Amino acid sequence: ACGPRIRGALVALAEGRITNDAAFVGGVTALFGYSTLAAFTGFEGTVHYDLVAYAVVAVTLWTHFGVDDPAVDPTAGEGSTPETANDADEEPIALTNGGR
Repeated sequence: ACGPRIRGALVALAEGRITNDAAFVGGVTALFGYSTLAAFTGFEGTVHYDLVAYAVVAVTLWTHFGVDDPAVDPTAGEGSTPETANDADEEPIALTNGGR
């Protein structure tokens, strides 16, 4: 579900940039690592796999229903008019690379 975000975060970090994707991937990775240590060692930590799952679901829904790029939202730009939808606009889009 988050493959495109992970790839984007790795590319941004390789270029020396910190993006929202990098912060999200780092946070989820840290939480997953902490939960794994808590589950398999005896340091009495709390397991938070549910929070990892909630984060992945939230990003998946945001990617599917949210609009990050004003170029894909005809109402985001000034002076643009909404286009009439045709049959091709009604077909579902595969969620590869964040739905783009």
